[in-house]
Amino acid sequence: MILRLAVVVLGIFYFVVRFLFVDKSTPRYFVVDYFEAIDFISSYVYYPEEYFRKEILPYFSAVSIRLKSLNELKNEGLVDLATSESVKVEPKFWLLPLGNMLLETGYSFIYSSSQEKLKKVEEVIKYLGLEYKRIGNVLAVKANGSYLFNIQVFYLDDFQTEKKILWKVSSYVYDLEYLKVYCKKGDFVVFTGPFVAGYPDKLDKVKNFLKENGLIFATPEFYDSKNIQFGAVELVQHGGIKIFSTIVLRNKPLNQILNSVDLAVNERNCKAVMFRFFDKYSLQQNMNIIKQIENKFFRYINPLEFETEVNLNIRFLIDFLSVINLILIGILVIVSYSYYYDLVSNNGYPVSGSVFAILGIGNSLGIILGKVFKVDTIFSLSLVVGVSFILVTMFFKVFEYRRNMYVRYMEIIIYTLSIGLVINSLFFENTYILGIEKVRFVKLLLILPVVLSCFVVFSYNQIILFFYRRMRVLDFSLIFIVLVGVLFYLLRSGNTDLLLPFEDKARNILDKFLIARPRFKEFLIGDPAILASSYSKYFIPLSFLGLSSIVNSFMHIHTPIFYSFLRTFWGAVLGIMIFLLIVKIMKVNLERRSKIEKGGMVKE
Repeated sequence: MILRLAVVVLGIFYFVVRFLFVDKSTPRYFVVDYFEAIDFISSYVYYPEEYFRKEILPYFSAVSIRLKSLNELKNEGLVDLATSESVKVEPKFWLLPLGNMLLETGYSFIYSSSQEKLKKVEEVIKYLGLEYKRIGNVLAVKANGSYLFNIQVFYLDDFQTEKKILWKVSSYVYDLEYLKVYCKKGDFVVFTGPFVAGYPDKLDKVKNFLKENGLIFATPEFYDSKNIQFGAVELVQHGGIKIFSTIVLRNKPLNQILNSVDLAVNERNCKAVMFRFFDKYSLQQNMNIIKQIENKFFRYINPLEFETEVNLNIRFLIDFLSVINLILIGILVIVSYSYYYDLVSNNGYPVSGSVFAILGIGNSLGIILGKVFKVDTIFSLSLVVGVSFILVTMFFKVFEYRRNMYVRYMEIIIYTLSIGLVINSLFFENTYILGIEKVRFVKLLLILPVVLSCFVVFSYNQIILFFYRRMRVLDFSLIFIVLVGVLFYLLRSGNTDLLLPFEDKARNILDKFLIARPRFKEFLIGDPAILASSYSKYFIPLSFLGLSSIVNSFMHIHTPIFYSFLRTFWGAVLGIMIFLLIVKIMKVNLERRSKIEKGGMVKE
């Protein structure tokens, strides 16, 4: 009883700390890609830059910009480049400013009609330490022309610098050198190509660059973790932000776009939404979507200076809680193995107490040592197995102690929710919060408690008799149905498209009215089964379909904690409502059958 109470108290305390000082305190950013926006708007208006600044930019708190090479700017007519050899062949306008200058070979020339543009190019060349001379609107640089073509430059006329900037950088180290000229503290950096392309052994250099310049590493959602996020685990150790891009919604109808953004922001903890214009919709339709997104998710968000780390005091508090919870889970695992041994041995199974004691201690050590020495595979596997035993023994402890089935129901839900909160604290790291790493062996958690509970519900003699007596067609059918059900259950767990025909519409309705949609297996099967277990113990294994799902919700570390809590709350409420509805229907049917039988007797 004391251990269960400790789990509840520590779980609630962690919930308050994370909700108030982590999830609620991090600002959100609405991002628009500058160059893409200008290209899109140019199809509708004559002065896209002016329209962008006046009509679109005010809705956004951040702007995405990519450094452009001088070669790209030359193609756009903003600068011109020439080598000393090409000037002799095709002098063009270079002759006038250079006519009286005697420059040796090896020089290349950069020209722009704008002094401001040329000044920014000069800043980059100066930073790179290249020898150069400025003559009017020409920079004479002692460097090969092909090298200059690749210099990365950024400039925009009259750009609003008070906005946060999300710098898009290709995965090559030299891009960072150019970026240093322009970036300011608090800007974001997102890498647009695989890390392996440019940073195989230079992660330390990238980390130092981000730290020295006060930049925040941004990681796009839905990128391939084995390729594009290679190295991201290292770069988010001290902070980061996850971006959701609307480009993944390009084939969705207008009425579903807002709902998808809602799920990304609230369920998947994406603190930045990058708006990518939808080519299939008009400018007006895109503007309506922008206004709706900004009004719903960003209107009342104050884009404060983004802190690359959770407040140090809060971080220390959560780390301290994590240590306490780790020890608590370790003790609970040992106790659970002991109690589970009592349950199955009393049920007639020939099991050894010493073996269970060794397994319990081994499981507990696997959790603690796996966490301390950061062996994630051992830690995750040991935790999932240990928590499965905790869930089963907790259920039967409450089940044998409480008589009122509704009090028992709420107590089991509260304990399970608290276990989920405690586990969440054990994975409180940036790599998990940003979804770069995910808790492993979740599917094992969804099925193991069900299997363990069967050995408590069904006695040893019942199991033996079932398999040793002559198997009938009905028995084979039952086994087949159970196996198919388990397979379907596991396949549906996770992000899959394995949906029933009506399910997609039902999900949209629940998302709209409940904010956090509870899982179907919780409120349709698992939670009602907890209450039904008071009538028949054979419903107990089904109860763990819901209880495992509750813990699973809190193992999605990237999901804001309140969202997981709300999902569990609605699941518990709907579960009890469905149970009462089933009981009501059964009572009506029984009364109807009773009346029919009485009527038949009177007739006779």
